Amino acid sequence: MSDLTYSIIGAGNVAHYFGSMLFRSGAKCKSICARNIDKAKELASIIKADNVSDISSVSDDVDLIILAVSDDAIIEVTQNISLIKSILVHTSGNMPLSVLESSAVSCGVLYPLQTLTSSNFDKDKDVPLLLEANSEKGLNKIIGFVNQISDQYHIISSEQRKKIHLVAVLLNNFVNHLGVLSEDILNKHDLKLDILLPLLDKTIEQVKTGQAFKSQTGPAIRGDKRTMDDHIGQLNIHDRAMYKALSESINIRHKKK
Repeated sequence: MSDLTYSIIGAGNVAHYFGSMLFRSGAKCKSICARNIDKAKELASIIKADNVSDISSVSDDVDLIILAVSDDAIIEVTQNISLIKSILVHTSGNMPLSVLESSAVSCGVLYPLQTLTSSNFDKDKDVPLLLEANSEKGLNKIIGFVNQISDQYHIISSEQRKKIHLVAVLLNNFVNHLGVLSEDILNKHDLKLDILLPLLDKTIEQVKTGQAFKSQTGPAIRGDKRTMDDHIGQLNIHDRAMYKALSESINIRHKKK
């Protein structure tokens, strides 16, 4: 049983991830505070914590307070926090550590570099966590929490984390959206994804081995206007601009080389 204590501000997927994983490790959650009262009550019930309705009720007597809210909300929330004892961490990939420095003597970042949904928490022991703190003592305390829930962590500066977050959006969010569009087309025409899996596997392998640039193929790199125009004509009006923008990006990038 861990003797670590924590509270969480927020009740979305990231809050659920940290709350659930730390609860399973034996750490004690004192309170959950979130705008969405129903979600806060749900999370509090799962991890046996108190549900508090006001940020001022989140007491400064736990080891760690996890601020798991949107980037826009971080600024607003921190204006109502003043901590002396507890370490305050945010979970943003893009916000710097410095946004917390006026709200807590000891602060840091605890950013999970993974897509988190309630259906995969049981499988997320291997989520990479990017850490940062404004003191060595605070960093060591954060690492103590991290060792309870993940097999890997990386100490990364705010500027490095911003770049990693940008790449994560490109590789994960944008690629996933392209998968959504692909599914729509296949389903509309009663086609199966299976036939494309070998191509998808090879594409992923090329990216993983650092061969993405050398392996680029397709009508854009060839300047095959006829094929590109045909593809654009098959897309809805909202997705045509995306196809054109990506094709232009490919063409320009390879012309430079």
